[in-house]
Amino acid sequence: MEFKDYYKVLGVEKTATKGEISKAFRKLAVKYHPDKNPNNKAAEEKFKEITEAHEVLSDPEKRKKYDALGSNWNQYQTSGGGFEDFFSQFGGGRRGGTTFEYSGDFEDLFGRTSGFSDFFENFFGNRGSGSGSDFFGSQMHKEKGQDYEATLYISLEEAYKGTSKEISIDGKKLRIKINPGTKDGDKLRIKEQGGSSKSGNGKGDLYLTIKIEKHPFYEIDRDDLYYDLTIDLYTAV
Repeated sequence: MEFKDYYKVLGVEKTATKGEISKAFRKLAVKYHPDKNPNNKAAEEKFKEITEAHEVLSDPEKRKKYDALGSNWNQYQTSGGGFEDFFSQFGGGRRGGTTFEYSGDFEDLFGRTSGFSDFFENFFGNRGSGSGSDFFGSQMHKEKGQDYEATLYISLEEAYKGTSKEISIDGKKLRIKINPGTKDGDKLRIKEQGGSSKSGNGKGDLYLTIKIEKHPFYEIDRDDLYYDLTIDLYTAV
């Protein structure tokens, strides 16, 4: 069984903060995510590896045990008592709070596999199916559908008085309410009107940017309205 250098896997120093670890994980996860690498076994294995590393290093308790074991892990494995002797140093043996519980379902993403390495299984025990670190479960496995962005054009009068506009998204008609006093550049979020999730975990959102069409007479400058009026000299005086 091979020792897993989780710091090397994520490309971070052993002194890395939790934020630096999560940032490194997210960057690699985007690169190797199965959705972006269909039928790519190498990318799939890499994704499992970085997810495993993040599960350990992002959890203070697991990271403490992993750092304490370090590259001397083989001494505990071959000493007769195995990892139980090591975990007893932290109180209560392995069952005293060291079992890793995974809230997602690797079978949905990778098929009927164990997901993590033998090293992880021996070190932290069976993941089980209870609650635990849910970064992978909530951010990756439960990823919602794609968000949509669009621009909605309205007239100056509609921005001032308010109105409703009918738009079409993926063949579906939606009526959007525009409140009185809407400004150019305002954004609206329409929940669950974006793309569908491949895993069925909810649709994305629709984000609309409001643009006020150019008026033939009036010009908008932030909260002010300007009008160029041509008058003769006599009237001006």
